[in-house]
Amino acid sequence: MVTWPTNVQYKASYTWDSRIPEEVRKKYCPTQSSVAENVNKFVIKRIQNKDHPANGQFGLFANKTIPPQTHIVDYVGKIFLDDDCDDDSQYLMRYADGLICDASKIGNEARMVNDFHGVAESPNVKYKSYQTPSGEKRIGYFTANKKIKKGEEILTSYGRGFNLSGE
Repeated sequence: MVTWPTNVQYKASYTWDSRIPEEVRKKYCPTQSSVAENVNKFVIKRIQNKDHPANGQFGLFANKTIPPQTHIVDYVGKIFLDDDCDDDSQYLMRYADGLICDASKIGNEARMVNDFHGVAESPNVKYKSYQTPSGEKRIGYFTANKKIKKGEEILTSYGRGFNLSGE
């Protein structure tokens, strides 16, 4: 069993930087609820394959077959204003309104999703912004147009800058 990295605080909901105005927080998280539960869709494993670009690091793997177009997990971290974030972090997702979600020190399982390059022919998940029925604005990983088989690594395309402004 893999343990959570000791240098990262596990959180099931967003942590907000104190400089973000309350009206902005309420726009994104009016109910302040936790993110969607994974319902055992995945498991974290340490990658032990010398040919894998993330060898020795963690990856997220399907714990059961996941159908196409299925929500897998929301991306959780500390929400900063764009001007206040650490641009060197490898765990940034950009929202609209000048907000950044950084999962380098605080996050959930979504931070374990690796880039597909050097691992697979194409990504099997996409990240996108969406709104929950209660009005929460979130960033989540969703399966692409085909199912993910049990045991497969969950992989995305890191792309450029993770701009999720919804535009």
